[in-house]
Amino acid sequence: MNNFQCIAVDMGAASIRIMTGTVTDGKLSVHEASRFHNGTRQMEGHERWDIEYIIKEINKAVSGILAHENKSISSIGVDSWGVDFALLDKDGNLLDIPVAYRDSRTKTMQEKWTKIMPVEETFRKTGINFYDFNTLFQLLSIRDLEIIRRTAHILFLPCYVSYRLSGIMFNELTISSTSQILDVHGKKMNEEILRHLNLRPEHFGNILMPGTMAGNVKNGYILPSEVKMVAVCCHDTAGAVMAVPSERENYAFISTGTWCLAGMVSNSPVINTFALENGFTNERGFNNSFRILKNIIGLWLVQGLQSSFNNKYNYEEIAGFLENTKTDTLIFPDHELFYNPDNMKEAFDEFCRITSQALPATPGEYFKIAYDSLCCSFRDNMDKLENMLNTDIDIIHLIGGGIRSEYLCRQTANISRRKIIAGPVECSAIGNVLAQAIALKVINNAEEGRGLVRNSFDIVEYLPEEDFRGEYERKYKLYKGLAGG
Repeated sequence: MNNFQCIAVDMGAASIRIMTGTVTDGKLSVHEASRFHNGTRQMEGHERWDIEYIIKEINKAVSGILAHENKSISSIGVDSWGVDFALLDKDGNLLDIPVAYRDSRTKTMQEKWTKIMPVEETFRKTGINFYDFNTLFQLLSIRDLEIIRRTAHILFLPCYVSYRLSGIMFNELTISSTSQILDVHGKKMNEEILRHLNLRPEHFGNILMPGTMAGNVKNGYILPSEVKMVAVCCHDTAGAVMAVPSERENYAFISTGTWCLAGMVSNSPVINTFALENGFTNERGFNNSFRILKNIIGLWLVQGLQSSFNNKYNYEEIAGFLENTKTDTLIFPDHELFYNPDNMKEAFDEFCRITSQALPATPGEYFKIAYDSLCCSFRDNMDKLENMLNTDIDIIHLIGGGIRSEYLCRQTANISRRKIIAGPVECSAIGNVLAQAIALKVINNAEEGRGLVRNSFDIVEYLPEEDFRGEYERKYKLYKGLAGG
């Protein structure tokens, strides 16, 4: 197929993008057809996703593309953030507005779960580390409610959107792996864990491998029958990592967005005590790979500060602050203060008080602290990955929306003391397109796909600045003190 065109729905926690992707003559391109704001709302006592609004806007964008490109669009795939899900009745109707992962209903669930199954056993069974937002803890919080007794199907959010577009009901491996319920090997939900949640494997149905056809589009849905629904890497980070333009099979990456995910691609999971105690998790990737990674509170820090300053400063103005501001203050992004504060600026102030640091005096100092602290966290976790995997990490691939900040890329190189390869920005959408191209046999495998990415998109390299090495080492030493290491 010389000219392949598809639709990639790339759902982020802050914005949702509907892209067209094309593979022609050894080149891959993506074009943004539509983008709209996404966020949570307080509804019916919980922080929820406005799923009907999301689906309405996606339908509108997809309809617009099909009206112009109907004969040439071959397929569609949907990816999103992890862990969140929709509950459906036996007729496939939505039972409840999906609750968002930051909702407080999971606050005491980790403690409750450890009385059911020990931490080490849960980690050994699933490979997934303990985060409050995990699907496991969300489902535990509603285990004894009437809604669970009425639930016939549980679809992870991108799979629910796929179902609403096509009528095809499925879950996919990479998004399922974020749940802390999927077996660490294979593609089945762990039945012992499910029993403790009053659930059965049938609730999750058929779990498809990424890069496979989901089935034939049903009548009465927005998609015409000739457009194929593909189970892509439905977890956006899995798709992004698949699209990293590395020539190596096992490569280190940092996906930069609302969350930053620092990790390495591996052929096998790491489920030892060091991984558990240091917050590393084993999510599934394309072609039976594993993503050994750490979830880091990412540009959520910057988004929160923007909100605290009444959205007065855009990213261009923030870039100016970063280049022209000096401060020795840092934060530890993993601290619970920064997970979901009412006011991010006040969370920064509180952290400074409890660590006896000078409070930031200007908006620029707050933003500088956020970026520099993230870069220190990147080095910390890459150093731990080296130790854990007994390997040398000399190159880090930086991908995602955060690489629009030249400062973030440059400072990551300086603080990490490693070569940074930045790009592309839209890696999750590109990975979505690659999985569709593999499913339709336009390209043969992920290695060929990464070659397409190298040939099609600009990447920028950053090397550490040796003249200021002492300054960056001093900053990192301060960070390690705050992080307790």
